[in-house]
Amino acid sequence: FKGMGGTFNYTMVDGLWGIGPGKTRMQLASAQVTNQKAGGQPEVVMDLQGIASDSTITAEAKTLSLNTQMQGTGRIGPLTFDSLGYEQNMQRLDVEVLRSFQQMVLANYKAGGLNQALSPSPEQATELLAKNAPLLLQALPAYQVKFKATYQGNAGELEYGVSVLKAPTAEQLAGNGWMPALIQGSAINASGTTANASL
Repeated sequence: FKGMGGTFNYTMVDGLWGIGPGKTRMQLASAQVTNQKAGGQPEVVMDLQGIASDSTITAEAKTLSLNTQMQGTGRIGPLTFDSLGYEQNMQRLDVEVLRSFQQMVLANYKAGGLNQALSPSPEQATELLAKNAPLLLQALPAYQVKFKATYQGNAGELEYGVSVLKAPTAEQLAGNGWMPALIQGSAINASGTTANASL
């Protein structure tokens, strides 16, 4: 990464660190990812320039919603793009669920350092989800992501997401668990357009 800078303006939520309503803007002059095989020369697999990112967090009742938009130009693999874009929306995330997640990360960091904090065990992650599923689903969260690109003047995009439309009852959670209840009360969407077969 080169030429990184940014501005932050947000309000802290009691019991959470680094998350709260407000806005963040980040700029990055360039970002490069290389792959080096044993005995070979480094190969550039991604080379991006002029990256700008804007994030907005809003609060409503006991939930937070996050919108992030990112734009830039550059090369991914053999293709050099005129423009690249990314937008992510996470809506209605329960504050208590976020607090529980951060508490797990902090406990893992104290126990085993950064690697353990970033990579909880499957058992630990499953236990955390099961414990927080009622609050998480009751808030009717939604996740949506969109990728946009222009290549040789041709624009294309890919969008997909999932939304919880109906919160499960306590009986559903007790009977079948949170995963079947999530599937029954959710909707998945996906769409894509391209004007160039090479994309």
